[in-house]
Amino acid sequence: MEFKINELNFHRPAIAQLCGGKDVIPSEFQSFLAIDFFNHESIVTEAVDGYDTDYKHYKFSFTNTVDDFYLRFIEKDFLIVDVFMIQRAVQRPVDPNNALQLSSKPKPFKVGTAKLPLSKLMTGDCSRQGQQILRESE
Repeated sequence: MEFKINELNFHRPAIAQLCGGKDVIPSEFQSFLAIDFFNHESIVTEAVDGYDTDYKHYKFSFTNTVDDFYLRFIEKDFLIVDVFMIQRAVQRPVDPNNALQLSSKPKPFKVGTAKLPLSKLMTGDCSRQGQQILRESE
């Protein structure tokens, strides 16, 4: 089984809200994905920059034995895509003399999860109607 995610677009006001109401310029944050499928270990992409991300060079391949259990899984379960964001450490003035200091070390945090129905993906339905997007609320 092979999956491909082409792009991910972030809504700028939503990112600002996640970052405490501060506008975040594209060079100050990165995102990455964690893909979970069947009984395989999670696959994590490299971090990419900005609001409009390009994942076209990522293909996710999983080798499976096709049996009744696997076919039922495909009919009823999901490909899970967790979306994470990292706000980069940036230089900011910290005193009246404009001395610059790096902000604290960036930590990734989950911004959401997409549950993509495998039955829809298998039939080629990649439309928004074929997706169930869940937003983390912490």
